[in-house]
Amino acid sequence: MPALIRLDEAKNILNVRDAGEEDLIKALIEGVTSVIEHEVGAVTERTITMELRQGARSAVALPESNVISLTSGVDTRSGTAIDVAGMRVSDGGILRRTNGAALPNGPWQLTAVVGMAEIPEAIRRAATEVLKEAWAIRVGPDTEAHKRPFLISYRTMVWLEPYRTGPGFS
Repeated sequence: MPALIRLDEAKNILNVRDAGEEDLIKALIEGVTSVIEHEVGAVTERTITMELRQGARSAVALPESNVISLTSGVDTRSGTAIDVAGMRVSDGGILRRTNGAALPNGPWQLTAVVGMAEIPEAIRRAATEVLKEAWAIRVGPDTEAHKRPFLISYRTMVWLEPYRTGPGFS
């Protein structure tokens, strides 16, 4: 997964000059990116494939949010290509055909580009907060402290609130 914060940015944020800390910082950056994306959906731009198993419905909630574009589709049983040109994803992550017709029946794969074309400053600030918190409590794998769950601070949640994806709907 691409990182939300570059290594040089992280070293500057943490005021670290020692190259010996770079592996730890890289691991923290990866963790920070996962924590942020857990709250707000995909942030870093990348191509993913989603497994969709619904029947022929007019709309489906995608398992991934922040879809930038649809690339391709394929029926997983037959291997037949599915035309995604007439499909659109709403800001809420709902996939529909533009003509209102039903989506493909049965299990199929949808390949899409997800992420944010431009990452909002509030999300960058939240990532910085999480990075600082993770750096402050860093512990080695041989200590008991590493087993504690990592909690996101209230300040971080405030930065993320406008972008949170929520638990979904039924």
